[in-house]
Amino acid sequence: MAEFLRSAVASPRSRHYDPVAGTYLDLAYLDKNIIVCSMPTNEFPKIMYRNSLTDLRKLLTLRHGNHWHIWEFRSEGAGYNDSEFYNRVSHFPFPDHNPPPFAMLPTIIASLHKFLSQNLENVAVLHCKAGKGRSGTVFCSYLIAQHRWSAQSALAHFTARRMRAGFGEGVSILSQRRYISYVERWARDPNREYRPIPVVVTEVRILNAIRGLEVSVGAFKEDGRRIVQLYRFSNDDYAGENVVAASVVARSQSQIDTPSEDAEDGDNNEENDDDNAEFAWPATPTTPAQRAFVLPSDDDRPPSSPSDPTAPLYRSGSSRSVEYAHLHDPKQHPARHMDGTEIVLRPRADIHVTADVNIRVERKFYGPAGLSFLSATSYVWFNVFFEGDHDTGGTFVVKWEDMDGFKGTKNRGGKTFDRIAIDWLVCHPMENPDGTTVRGESIDLARIPSDDATQTIRSHCGASSSTESRSDTTPKLSPTETTTETPS
Repeated sequence: MAEFLRSAVASPRSRHYDPVAGTYLDLAYLDKNIIVCSMPTNEFPKIMYRNSLTDLRKLLTLRHGNHWHIWEFRSEGAGYNDSEFYNRVSHFPFPDHNPPPFAMLPTIIASLHKFLSQNLENVAVLHCKAGKGRSGTVFCSYLIAQHRWSAQSALAHFTARRMRAGFGEGVSILSQRRYISYVERWARDPNREYRPIPVVVTEVRILNAIRGLEVSVGAFKEDGRRIVQLYRFSNDDYAGENVVAASVVARSQSQIDTPSEDAEDGDNNEENDDDNAEFAWPATPTTPAQRAFVLPSDDDRPPSSPSDPTAPLYRSGSSRSVEYAHLHDPKQHPARHMDGTEIVLRPRADIHVTADVNIRVERKFYGPAGLSFLSATSYVWFNVFFEGDHDTGGTFVVKWEDMDGFKGTKNRGGKTFDRIAIDWLVCHPMENPDGTTVRGESIDLARIPSDDATQTIRSHCGASSSTESRSDTTPKLSPTETTTETPS
């Protein structure tokens, strides 16, 4: 019965039979020195459908003697004591269905390389829960960094060795695949430079969103072991709408460059009857502050167009623009050839994140007795070091189809938007009189004269004078959970 359950649970993945040890495990040799497997356990009832810890230890001892070591990636806990594997275990936990903090990957890669290079007979064993997404992310990163594989080749190799034919990709979670592409870019840099960059999220824009969405920003905490929600957008964060219409060209540039006085001076601080209400999309814009801007078509753009890698990205609500150097092919930019209505959200409190940013969009139906039903969910991870300028800021744009869904699958429920864009500014450390540095503080602009408020936010976040503040009438900022611990 137990063997039947193990076979059923592991059916998409390859299994390994060893005649010497007499074991049949959810395990694969990715090459002669690296093994990947699902979690081992001796606990009931998990032992009925997961790898037997006793059998795995028996296989490793008989086949590889003392030349093996385990790398474990489960934030939910390994499920065993290190002593059960003779203390040959290294732990790098991060949550299931998510990539690790990027800063963790070079550390894991270095530890793998050090162990495998000490003896040609050494064998590294990688496992998470199913031995698929998290383990595959680490394995592909190792091939790219130490053996100069391309990300595409590493992913294909892992799929061929780990998965049965016709059962999908080994690493299928899009955010994990994105981080593997980051490793490829990092490995190709002769200096292999990476540094966690502290930023403040300034704006979120959602194209063709349906009503009733809940949008939040999250980050890693406890060295990547947990994900925390830093900010949840509400009605108070609504800053207007943009009309993105490629077919409308004649008046688009003048509207962007010279907005009317009504748009600059409009009242966008209307009172909300329910300060704690969840975010729901407003009706058709009626106030000057909700006036729509129209972007030019691809055929009639000015010289600094999206075909230029440093094209200005026009920030809604202002005539100014911020130039960010895109590090991806602009021809593949998901914003191209999309039109519709873009909801603009500007947080009223600073959202401080270091390096890795999580955006989550959900739609819930609320029933009687306060019960809620999740009808759509999507999320995405990105790292600001690879997506923007290291000294000023950047914009990350992703289509609905490129978001991750329920438990890392592509099942996101009904489509809730076409595209989402996130803007941020880099926050540089400021020096105190005692020589210490601070970063990521919330600033109460109510105590600063209005003429100085914009310059204050710029200097605080290290932006140049050409960089636009979050809005022309910056609201009072309130304290929130502002920092994310950077993994060492």
